[in-house]
Amino acid sequence: MAESFLQLQAKEQSQIYRALSPQLARSPAVLEKDVWVCWVLQTLFTMSGRLPMAFKGGTSLSKVFGAINRFSEDVDVTLDYRGLDTSFDPFAEGASKTQLKKFSEGLKSFVQDHVHSVVVPHFEKILVAEFGKDGYRIEVSADGELLRVHYPTVLGVSGDYMANSVLIEFGGATSLSQMKSTRSARTLLSSSLSWCFLILASASCRQRVPSGRRPR
Repeated sequence: MAESFLQLQAKEQSQIYRALSPQLARSPAVLEKDVWVCWVLQTLFTMSGRLPMAFKGGTSLSKVFGAINRFSEDVDVTLDYRGLDTSFDPFAEGASKTQLKKFSEGLKSFVQDHVHSVVVPHFEKILVAEFGKDGYRIEVSADGELLRVHYPTVLGVSGDYMANSVLIEFGGATSLSQMKSTRSARTLLSSSLSWCFLILASASCRQRVPSGRRPR
């Protein structure tokens, strides 16, 4: 198995971030976080037992489609509501307000249970297996809608305007029957380096993209 970029010595990682910073017109802290964003995507979308989900929002527009040039650091994920109840379609005509309210409440519990019982244990297991316990931790909200992966910076100091963590925001609504493609996200570094261990940063993510149109 190819050595991953994050398995390099901290000094080597730091040197690469700093050396490529001028060329890529990004601060070393942004390049570091970008690698971790992709690690989070890969860990999430290759998770055994995960429910169907979609990667959406500004980060997907930036990393997958190149539709925006600014760096977007949060990961927005939608869980397919049909994982909760396949017998009820909240978008069907004639659905009552009572049914929709009950479904909405169930959806929140569905997200909470899946994140706490499946996603968090998976991330904790992978972090320990790949990096050990030092400096890495998971922080999750009570409702399961916010999960933050904290990582230790290799740059010696904290990031310029951003925390050394990646935030995942979970929600539940979209039916994946609307998904049109499966695409890959890659690090900013991969545009300048072709070493095999940078393949680490490739993550397959289901995208809600109507054919021939940019996602909204």
